[in-house]
Amino acid sequence: MPEQPHIEDPQVLGEKLREILVTGSLYRNFVYTGRLCHFANGASRYGQLPKQLKMYCDHDKCKAETWWDVDRRDYYFSSGFIQERHYKCRNCGQNGQYYQLIWQENENLNIFIKVGQWPPLTIEASPELAKALGPKDAELYKKGLIDFNFGHGIGAIAYFRRVLENKINALLDLIAEAARNAHVAGEELAKIEAVKKSHRVEDKIDIASKILPAHLKPGGHNPLDKLYGPLSAGLHGESDDECLTIFSEARFVFEYLFKNLTESNEEARKYVARLSAPTKASAPAGK
Repeated sequence: MPEQPHIEDPQVLGEKLREILVTGSLYRNFVYTGRLCHFANGASRYGQLPKQLKMYCDHDKCKAETWWDVDRRDYYFSSGFIQERHYKCRNCGQNGQYYQLIWQENENLNIFIKVGQWPPLTIEASPELAKALGPKDAELYKKGLIDFNFGHGIGAIAYFRRVLENKINALLDLIAEAARNAHVAGEELAKIEAVKKSHRVEDKIDIASKILPAHLKPGGHNPLDKLYGPLSAGLHGESDDECLTIFSEARFVFEYLFKNLTESNEEARKYVARLSAPTKASAPAGK
């Protein structure tokens, strides 16, 4: 069982709760120690939910990430086993997100669980990613998201690994194009083409890691380190709960790479096309 985090700062706790509310799966126990992150009102003890969440709003007025405000922030631990809270989009003032929560403070361990959410977590790949994946792999990816939503970590990473195996060459093509734009040596690019013929995903990830441009390694962290290896390790020995963490990190990396590589490569193509276009000759003087 993983070590429980010790939290005394209410802001640190608030950030973790924000992550769970926005992207966390249902029924997953968040267990932590600490009491100073909670508050007292006489003999009653309570915690505070995030005042605001930043989430996508699909209202016609929004169609973007917006801030959502909570109806009641204070959660009194003695006020019922399951409590409901409502967040409303402050931009359109129409769309709402409803949660059912269990939050308990105990002498040694505290527990927070999201047991209900409506509308449910988005269980679809983004339109951009779905287009890149194609119908078959977008459907597999969706199945992985559904398993994640219901806390089935082993199932989630099994679907995700299949998608990665199917789409690793497409990802290599995007990385190779970005590397060419960054003037990576030709012999390094040739390794990408050669390794695409291999059946070992580990080899493909290893080569891609070495030529991934620096701007896709913010803080010096190579996102490819979170792919495939951890997924395989999860399938061969980790618990459902640990696999949920692996899936969440791998999903973030996968979507980050596809999004940023696709956008940056497209911008580079537009830039080259713009500078390569013939300029109109200046009109003769006196005309």
